[in-house]
Amino acid sequence: MASIAARPRLVVTRAEQILAKLRRTLDGSRVLMVGVTYKPGIADIRESPALEIINELQRAGAVVAFTDPLVDHLRTAAGGLICEPQPDVEKWDLVIAHTVHPGVDYAWLDSVPRLLDTTYKLDHLPNRHLL
Repeated sequence: MASIAARPRLVVTRAEQILAKLRRTLDGSRVLMVGVTYKPGIADIRESPALEIINELQRAGAVVAFTDPLVDHLRTAAGGLICEPQPDVEKWDLVIAHTVHPGVDYAWLDSVPRLLDTTYKLDHLPNRHLL
């Protein structure tokens, strides 16, 4: 089992693998991060692995956005990002579920073409990939 510190790199590597099956690279791919807080139900992004994942994706050239009902904006190495409260599911090459908050309706994830589920809580979704 990989350490917590290694997990962001594992997520990015898995994202690369999923996109490679489409003959795409991270460079230029559109990636949406679902949930960026450190833990579910808490509006705290300090030490959240999501920030490192986003930074690595951006360094690789991905166009990254996020949606999280508890966070309206965040700062990355590449600049600021503003939450997309109602993301268009067709717009993303890959959606990464990082933090799933209790009481939030995630039914829209049923329609995303590719979902990397790092939470292991979305087993009912059709286009789900795991780490």
